[in-house]
Amino acid sequence: MTMAEDYRDEDSPSSFQRWIIPALILSILLHAGLLYWARLTPVVKSEKEVYEKVVPRTFRIERAQIDEALLKPEPAEKKQVAMAPDAVKLPDEAPAFEKMMSQNPGQPAAPKIDQQILSEKPTAAATTMERTLAEAQKNGTQSALEDPKAIQQALLNEKPAGGAAVSDLLAPDTMTGRAIARTGAEAGRNAPGFSNLDDLLAQTGPLTAETAPILMPTDLLFGYNEADLRPESLASLEKLGELIRRNPQAVFQIEGHSDTFGSDAYNMTLSQRRADSVKAWLIARMNIPADRVTAQGFGKTRLIVPGGSIEEQQINRRVEIVIRTK
Repeated sequence: MTMAEDYRDEDSPSSFQRWIIPALILSILLHAGLLYWARLTPVVKSEKEVYEKVVPRTFRIERAQIDEALLKPEPAEKKQVAMAPDAVKLPDEAPAFEKMMSQNPGQPAAPKIDQQILSEKPTAAATTMERTLAEAQKNGTQSALEDPKAIQQALLNEKPAGGAAVSDLLAPDTMTGRAIARTGAEAGRNAPGFSNLDDLLAQTGPLTAETAPILMPTDLLFGYNEADLRPESLASLEKLGELIRRNPQAVFQIEGHSDTFGSDAYNMTLSQRRADSVKAWLIARMNIPADRVTAQGFGKTRLIVPGGSIEEQQINRRVEIVIRTK
């Protein structure tokens, strides 16, 4: 056999197949050893200490300039002045005041209370209170003391030297926007040319068209420049409702009137609202049929007093009840 034939035998596929199995076994053993080593050997984490060992820090120092004046201590006197300043001394005014008074001998003295005021007699209310207590002690009973309403009524009925009752003096004034209820009731009771509500309730016969109108002052029914009924007016309205019930043959016209203060349109509207308020109350509270009462406002077109102050025109602010037969 020649050399060429020997070379072909060595490079033939059968020569390579002999090394494949040993190579695979060696590779498997090598990988198994690496896996076993990796499982036993811990992995080092990149912690802060490791990082500082691997990458050392760099520092840069710069020189700072400090003012030497700031390092010097402050003087003790300066600190004391700053902490406790001298107090401001105010001038004494007493010597100056005494000097001023001595230079002005004609200066008026302080006012003195008049001896007449100190010796003034007690009021009517105090006198009535003392008299009520004295009567209770004299009679040997405490009824007057146990009933405060009796004492209050005695105080209200007491009349001082001027002749007016205490309750009249305490009544509110219309100038403040509030009506004088007591004065209004007296005006309606004593006004000439008008019927009195109590007298009509006392008579036995039926009402006719010749019956004079009933006067109800609005100062008794309403507040000043208001159309809402006052609580004090309910008693008079109940009497009016009872009078309407007793006279089924009559129709009652409620007429509202005002004084001269304010415009014509305002007074016309106000008088109509007041008449409507009386009508609505009679229908709602007294169960009066709506066809038995009518409401009409006249404003200041039918004045009784042509002019004057609020008190002088009190009669102009009124509600008239005109009686008409069916």
